[in-house]
Amino acid sequence: MLDERLDFVVFVGDYFYEGAASKDPDAVRTHSLRSARTLADYRARYALYKSDANLQRIHAHCPWLVTWDDHEVQNNYAGPLSMYETKAFNKRRAAGYQAYYEHMPLRTSTLRAGLKGLKDGAELRIYDRVNFGALAIFHVLDDRQYRDAPLCPIDPKPGVAAVCEAPEASRSILGQKQEDWLNESFVRSAKQGVAWNIIVQQTRFTPANYRYGPGSKMSIDTWDGYPQARQRLLDSMQRSRLRNSVIVGGGIHQNWVARVHHDPYDVNSPLLASEFCGTSISSTSSRTQAQANRLMAANPHCLLDNPEKRGYGVVELTPAKMVVKLRVLDNALDADSGVTTLAQFEVVDGKFVETAEVPV
Repeated sequence: MLDERLDFVVFVGDYFYEGAASKDPDAVRTHSLRSARTLADYRARYALYKSDANLQRIHAHCPWLVTWDDHEVQNNYAGPLSMYETKAFNKRRAAGYQAYYEHMPLRTSTLRAGLKGLKDGAELRIYDRVNFGALAIFHVLDDRQYRDAPLCPIDPKPGVAAVCEAPEASRSILGQKQEDWLNESFVRSAKQGVAWNIIVQQTRFTPANYRYGPGSKMSIDTWDGYPQARQRLLDSMQRSRLRNSVIVGGGIHQNWVARVHHDPYDVNSPLLASEFCGTSISSTSSRTQAQANRLMAANPHCLLDNPEKRGYGVVELTPAKMVVKLRVLDNALDADSGVTTLAQFEVVDGKFVETAEVPV
């Protein structure tokens, strides 16, 4: 990444994993820390990860634009709710949030009510807009802190069953306050005539359950589990007539590239945006490429789904176009691995994502 000479890094969450060390004897890295529960635990986890010399170098090289996901606190948590029936979860969440504030590149203004307010349940507000003149606005979202309880899947695990709910139109993944702010941010950008609108959030936005429709056979932790909230965001994008909207995300440990339609379950509906969901750098995916190919075939808006290669994306943005190179390691277990381009895509001003080149 240093060799790419990046101007800045956009990081979309899961800076670390909060669990205890892997017991797999073939694990590439291990540690002696317990599962993070207290402020001291979360501080120790940041200290451990930030001891990595390569990570230190890329932080020193350029600014980072960051948001969080679940593992900065606990896997799959939703707002104030734990999916594991964790006692005193709000206290644990506050500890994770404080450690995040202490260790990540955030503006002072994100801590709205001081540390005491944070422990009393006040927000650490990380959603914001970042302007790059007339070229681009980055609408940075927080789809973890304010989300409602997830939809109930078929045969949920006990922790999920204790908190999940039936579908309701009022459910939100962003919370009403953030939804209102995002609507206003879209309107402001449209009035300013900004060339590119980059929506930065944590996970896959477009559906992976196209054939089943909203609320069926979905991942409860992605936007598929919050279909009404997704539709409200799409309605807002269409209503404000945003120019060149691009949604970026992560969380699914796969490179996923898709076209974003006004009706996510109808590829004949108007196109509103392009989506690039980046893979993890080191942690693996449980999905095989054969499974991914079947998923692509069942989701016609998807242009690429690759769960087997680890890496990062490099974006070159000009007023005329966006070029996205999906950079992957030959071997993620080798510190001296070569890096190649898995695929390259273009989004031309006024159009939507197109495959420019897919190397053999």
